[in-house]
This record gives sequence, C-alpha cells and structure tokens, in this order.
Amino acid sequence: MEDGVAADTRQLIRYQDQDDNTVKGIISRGAPASDGNDTEGYIRDVTRRTWFDRDTPLNLRDPDQAQRLVDAMARRETGRSIDTRAI
Repeated sequence: MEDGVAADTRQLIRYQDQDDNTVKGIISRGAPASDGNDTEGYIRDVTRRTWFDRDTPLNLRDPDQAQRLVDAMARRETGRSIDTRAI
C-alpha cells in the first residue's frame, strides 16, 4: 500500500511540474471525460473532501496538501480512506 501511495504522489507531482497543479487540472488529466469518467463529479467530490478550490494552484511537495489530495482521490476511487503517512 505504501508503495502505491508513494507512486501516486510522484505522478501527481509530475502533473504539477507540467503545469497541471490545480484539482481541476490534475483530475482532468488523470480521469478525463473523454475516457468516460465523470470528471466534474470527481472534481466536486475531491474539492468537497479537501476544501481546496478547484482552480487554486497546489504545492504537492507539501506533505499536508499531498496527503489530503491523495486521500480524497482514493476515497473517490475506492470508497474508503487510505493511510497516506507514506507521503
């Protein structure tokens, strides 16, 4: 589980480094509507859980921000919280 959390975090940091550094940008890239995803619902769910604004730039090198985002995305994907202390 820790390896998966660390890998997810590294991927999100790659998105951030390529200017997808908002909840909207990250989710739109990772779960695009063109692939049949409910991208807007995903964005709404993650912003509700994290209290991050959908268009505010994040710093995913900050462990608090990364943990909040990864946990919210995991809850959306799996329906349960995960241990994000590996971040």
